Amino acid sequence: MPPQKILMVEDDAPDRVLIKKSIHEKWMSAEITESTSMESAYKILSKSPRFDLILLDLNLPDAYGPATVRQIRELNKRCPIFVLTNLSTDIAVNECLKEGANHVCLKKDLLSNNFTNLLEKYLPLT
Repeated sequence: MPPQKILMVEDDAPDRVLIKKSIHEKWMSAEITESTSMESAYKILSKSPRFDLILLDLNLPDAYGPATVRQIRELNKRCPIFVLTNLSTDIAVNECLKEGANHVCLKKDLLSNNFTNLLEKYLPLT
């Protein structure tokens, strides 16, 4: 099975490190492409639209909130979007799902097994 291809759209460097560490513990060969803004995510998706999963922060330098999901979904209609956020209100979660997210996870759970267990739904283990 080819390595999992993940687009990580996250501007916070420590969060990127935690996310990569968690993913590579379970999916050692996963290829993670990093983007720190919506603009760079657009460029990446226009050049290489095939990803198995998009990990999306809702608070970027050039995009904020559930509309971020809509912007990514417009670029890629099929790839699962897994939102990572500190916004824990039901309203924010429901808006993200309404805009096209497949799942919403709180950043406080990044180091838990819950995070990688949830990812298994989108990234089968090889």
